Amino acid sequence: MARPWQHGPTVDAQLEQLRGRVDNQSARSDALRAMADAAGALANLHALGWAHGDLRPQHIVHTPRGVALLNLAWAHNPSVKLRPEHDLPYPGPLVHCRTPGTARRLLAGDTITPTPTDDVYALAAIWWHSLTDTWPTNYQAAGLKPEPDDSLAVQRAVASEQWRHQIELIEWRAVSAPLRAALSAQSQDRPTARDLADQLGRLVAQGADE
Repeated sequence: MARPWQHGPTVDAQLEQLRGRVDNQSARSDALRAMADAAGALANLHALGWAHGDLRPQHIVHTPRGVALLNLAWAHNPSVKLRPEHDLPYPGPLVHCRTPGTARRLLAGDTITPTPTDDVYALAAIWWHSLTDTWPTNYQAAGLKPEPDDSLAVQRAVASEQWRHQIELIEWRAVSAPLRAALSAQSQDRPTARDLADQLGRLVAQGADE
């Protein structure tokens, strides 16, 4: 399916300005708005019954008309039944954006489908990467290089939960709680995309960028 070209910076470009300079209040305010907008766009997709399934930094673009979520090739709606020849096995999201549970299921050879709660984890993982230039799994501590991103050792590290970064490493209190919740290994502990958007939106309204 062809879509119009979307012009605008990716989420990485919106947030990476904070790397190493989290004391920049103007940059923090801009980043909070960008995060709230991205969560809102994801919430709108979920409200239509779809999970994205393949969120990556380059798939979230901030355009003059709002946030565009690109590459919906693996989007899933349980009420939409595909013809057998089109119903391909879902390979999972980018390994760095996989929940530990998803990584474990894929390692076990299980069949999985995209879910909204896994999208929320992926979005938070992308924000973490944008802010820190690392992923939620601390590959350096695990003695791994994260490339190639389909490395079996990398997926095992994600699945183990042993090498997860501490959220408090981001010296930005306003986003620590939302990130911690969205990156929870337990799906029931993660907020919905709408709850996440609302929480970040309140922080924007309050000017809570400390």
